[in-house]
Amino acid sequence: MNKKKVVHLLSGGLDSVTMLYDLKGNGGHEVHCLMFDYRQRHKQELLFAKHHASRMSCEYTVMDMPELGGLNEQSWVVPNRNAIFLSCAVNVAAQIGFDTVTIGCNSDDAENFPDCKRGFIDGMNAVAWLAGYTVKIWAPYIDRPKYWIG
Repeated sequence: MNKKKVVHLLSGGLDSVTMLYDLKGNGGHEVHCLMFDYRQRHKQELLFAKHHASRMSCEYTVMDMPELGGLNEQSWVVPNRNAIFLSCAVNVAAQIGFDTVTIGCNSDDAENFPDCKRGFIDGMNAVAWLAGYTVKIWAPYIDRPKYWIG
C-alpha cells in the first residue's frame, strides 16, 4: 500500500477515531487531523478528538466555524455539513502539501445523511478535480456498516 499524506476529518466520534487508528497504526500514513467547532451539541466529541490526535502524535487544526443550522428537536441533520467540511479539508491539504482527505462515512450513515453516500463523495472529488486540485477524498468505510467499525 502506498503511504499517503492524509488530512483526516476527526469529529471525535467512533467512526472517525477508529479510522484515525487505522490510518496511523495499520496504514502507517502521515496524518494531520482537522476538527471543527461549529457550536455542535456534542462538545465532548471535540475533546475526544483532540485527545486521540495527541495520543497518536498527530498535528491537528481546529477550525472555528459559525453555528451550522439545522439541528432542532425533530432533526439532528446539519444540511450540507460534509460539503463544508470536505471543502475546508481540501483547502488545508492543498496548503500543507497533502494528497488525501479522509472522512468516516459508513453505509449506515447513508440512510440518514445524504452527504454520506458514495455519489456525494464522488461528486466532491469531481469538484476538487474541476477546481484544479489533485487532493483525493477517500471514505474507506463507506461500504461498511457501523457494527463492523466498532
